[in-house]
Parts: sequence; structure tokens; C-alpha cells
Amino acid sequence: LELSSVPIGVSKGSLSIECFDFKTKYFTLVASSEMEMFGPFINGLTVELSNISNDKLYVFDTTETLVETVVAKTKAINGSFDDSINKICDYITDANKIYVDSNYNRESLKDKPSVTLLSIGFVDMLDRLGEEVKNRFIECIEKGKDLGVVNIIAVDSVINVKKLEYEGWYKTVVATNRGIWLGNGIADQFSIKLTRTPRELRDVIEPGFGYSIKNGIANLVKFIEYKEEDSGVDSIE
Repeated sequence: LELSSVPIGVSKGSLSIECFDFKTKYFTLVASSEMEMFGPFINGLTVELSNISNDKLYVFDTTETLVETVVAKTKAINGSFDDSINKICDYITDANKIYVDSNYNRESLKDKPSVTLLSIGFVDMLDRLGEEVKNRFIECIEKGKDLGVVNIIAVDSVINVKKLEYEGWYKTVVATNRGIWLGNGIADQFSIKLTRTPRELRDVIEPGFGYSIKNGIANLVKFIEYKEEDSGVDSIE
């Protein structure tokens, strides 16, 4: 399993496995106006990400969405994030120095392990950081964009995402024409930009469905799900 091709569900149109590339673009947004309904998908996505053996995965969950077995599997944190954020910043700072000293050659980082940060409740996580750590993290988010060894996946409600959209760092690092939208309401939001909004995007969709958006085109997907009683991740109920 690679970060560039993580299975997230089944495409409604083609009935083929829908995979999402979390690697090529640095910062991926997973958003919804119905976030509380998508715990099974967020747990399933977290499990899939934890199966990528070559990456160091940090999981922060301020929303208590993850079930006990997933928390145990991923060592997810819901408490003080400062120490872990500082470790990520140390990693980015070190990688950035190597990158700059090599005259901005990404090949200089080929032996560095990749780091993925999955933050469920990203805005609340930022708010919980000490001021000095938060400022350092935002500075490091911008530094990390061009390194190719760090990826951030931010899961949050569209109301919270709107709080970030005018921040300079957010405009710099987020590719707003791609991401994952959970549930209904995709045609009424602007956090993930769509190149076109056909009438069917306003249709009410079934529970467990949402959209994979790539280059501004939304594709309807039945998401993978993981529940506490499950022994694995199911693509289709």
C-alpha cells in the first residue's frame, strides 16, 4: 500500500475501487457539513493509512471519533499535542536544512523516511497548541511543502475550515481543487473548489457516501467503513 494510492471506497459510477493520492499534494482536506455521521469512514481511512509500512504516521484525534481498537493500532493522541508537534517540526527543520544545503535538490532527501500527519479535528488541534509551538508549527507547515517527505491530512467540519481560509499559510499549502467531501452539501460549499457543479451534486445521497474531488471534478463514492466490532475494513456493506 502506498500513500499515493490509498483505497477510500467504491466509485458509484464505475463500481471500481476508488483510491486517493495523498502523496503528490502536500496538504489534503477532508471536510463535511455532516462530520458526525462519518466516524466509520474516518476509522477506515485511519486503518488504511496505518498499513503503509514505509511511513511514520502521527494520528491526532480531538473529536474522539476513533474507536478503541484503532486508537490502539495507531497510537492516536487526544490530549497534549505539543511534544509530537515539536518532533514533526524538528523533522521538517532537519529535512529543510538538507534540502536548502543541496541547492533545493529533492534527491538529497531520498533516504529520509516519510512522515504523514492525520489530524481529525485539525482546527481544534491548532487551538490546543501552546502559542510558541503553534507559531513554530505554522512556520514548519510552509517549509515542509516542497520537501516531498511530509504530508498532512486535515479532517474537519467545513465551518472550522472556513476559519483558516484567509490565513496566508493555508493559501500557500492547500490545493483547494482536490480533497474528500463527506456526505451532502458539496454544491453549497467553497472550501474545495469545483470546476463544474452539475445538478446531481445537489441530489440527496445515501448515508456513507460522499465525493472524491480531483482537479475540481467530484466523483461519487461509497466510502470504506470500520466499526469497533469489525475485524477489518469493508468497502461495501
